[in-house]
Amino acid sequence: MPDPQIPKHDPDPIDPDAQGDPNAPPGPDDGKDLNYLVPKVSMLWQNPPSFNLDPPQTPDTDPTGSGPPEIPTGDLTGRFWVNLRQLGDCENTMLSALRTGIAQYESLRALFEASLQNPNMYGPAKSDPPWSIGLGDGQAITGNDDWQEIDQLHDEGVKFAAEMNPAQEKALKALGDAFELAGSFVTMLNHSGQSYAATDRAAKFPDPPAGSPVT
Repeated sequence: MPDPQIPKHDPDPIDPDAQGDPNAPPGPDDGKDLNYLVPKVSMLWQNPPSFNLDPPQTPDTDPTGSGPPEIPTGDLTGRFWVNLRQLGDCENTMLSALRTGIAQYESLRALFEASLQNPNMYGPAKSDPPWSIGLGDGQAITGNDDWQEIDQLHDEGVKFAAEMNPAQEKALKALGDAFELAGSFVTMLNHSGQSYAATDRAAKFPDPPAGSPVT
């Protein structure tokens, strides 16, 4: 058996030789059905919106919905430049990684959902009681003599499922939350690119007033 790999960044790794306490109290989530927390994750974008589109208005940019936001006053920033090609490349790289990760997440979620339909996922099925057939000459044929051991393993599997299923449901929720945050970050990148491009298109001298002399 290979040696366990100790995580490099975990300040309190699990001791692989540690023994569980059979008398430990149940965890706070043992036996709970937390499946309602498990999200179904999908991609909102297969291809990101073009930077040539105007950025969508949001409550942060248009709180009243009646027009463009008020121009803030204060010190102006220095000149800056954004390479939209590189920004778009970064955006597509992140979307590709998210697409792969979400596909793997959905595959894992499907496996977990299937395991919930199997009452004997973590142990054998409950055994039939022992039986005996008399042969009429003082002898008999018996079966299921090990039913007690099988039932004990079954009970241990049921107990383990009560502990493991809520833990897996919370882990899947944490993964779904991480994908949502990553998607929000990509959306912010796209909005930033659209805002920069819109500002760049609008950065021009205004037309002269009517009647002004042209030289």
